[in-house]
Amino acid sequence: MTPRASPVRRSTAVPFSPPDLDEGRASEASFLRMVSHELRTPLKSIIGFSELLGGETYGPLGAPEYREYARIIHESGQRLLTLVNQIVDVVRLQDGVAQLELSPQRLDHAIDDALDTVAAEARARAQTIDVKQPLEPLWAMADPQGLRVILSNLLQNAVAFSPEGALTTVRCARHGARVRIEIEREPCCTTQGPPRSDRSVAAFS
Repeated sequence: MTPRASPVRRSTAVPFSPPDLDEGRASEASFLRMVSHELRTPLKSIIGFSELLGGETYGPLGAPEYREYARIIHESGQRLLTLVNQIVDVVRLQDGVAQLELSPQRLDHAIDDALDTVAAEARARAQTIDVKQPLEPLWAMADPQGLRVILSNLLQNAVAFSPEGALTTVRCARHGARVRIEIEREPCCTTQGPPRSDRSVAAFS
């Protein structure tokens, strides 16, 4: 009588090696650096040529719609270039390449610089950014560039993901030994529930 084949298969187990998280982060950072570098050159060309077209440097374009199209291309290119530059800054911070130089920073000046990066887009979308802060300037120990990158990212997210005519509120106040900055979008309708508001918070000593 021929014995039945067993339904159980046995084999030698291969030892499990957990992924190297540091190696994964290094690969991700390398990829982001490469992509950012490859995007910068064509973006600068797009921005430069759209500026020439919009200004009709070499003659009239004809229909006025072409000037509007050139303006949209220019502004979109500027936003994308700003995003690419911010990605590079974040990667440098994560890699420890960028040296943080902490110094006393006036937060109203940092907020004003961040507002400059989103003013054109907010204006184009008829949005309002309301800044509420004490009369007396608030100071915090922070890296000047890192502080402005964080604030710019938060403001750009608020503007980009808010509908036309929306209101974004920036609040700055001291809480004990820290300074708290809140960036809040006004309640907006969602497709999956009642209106909601989004709030981003950054705290600095």
